[in-house]
Amino acid sequence: MNTLMIFIAQYLILLAPIIIIIIYIWVHDKKREAIKDSVYMSIASGVAWGIAHILKNMFKTLRPELAHDILLKSESIYAFPSGHTTFMFALATVLYFHHKKLAYATYVIGLAIGIARVYIGVHYPIDIVGGIVLGIAVGLFSKYIYGKIKNKIKKDNY
Repeated sequence: MNTLMIFIAQYLILLAPIIIIIIYIWVHDKKREAIKDSVYMSIASGVAWGIAHILKNMFKTLRPELAHDILLKSESIYAFPSGHTTFMFALATVLYFHHKKLAYATYVIGLAIGIARVYIGVHYPIDIVGGIVLGIAVGLFSKYIYGKIKNKIKKDNY
């Protein structure tokens, strides 16, 4: 079980977004539009990850590994919010507006990553909740901005 949890917590964040984007492009009828959407989803998720790391340095919540025996050492000493969870929930949220079934799977993967990161000792549950809230918020905000940009481009082309 420990090996599985370490894999989910550390490596699924690298594989899942790539696989999700490939599936999204593959099932989409309009490949060019799917690629544009995928770039937007990637940017939104990356921005969410960056905001999570800015907030970590603001809140300076120490990771549980500093107080307990853990399975894996993390890359930084600050924990709140979880960048991994933030990234996956931002991706799932923007994906929701394009492909609901794939978005639901992405939410489940994001939650699994969050739970695994608590299990291995690099996050507290509140770090995961913070990542979920931040990821959804950034995803919704980026969807709003993306919609404004697309509408402006449509107006300018007429």
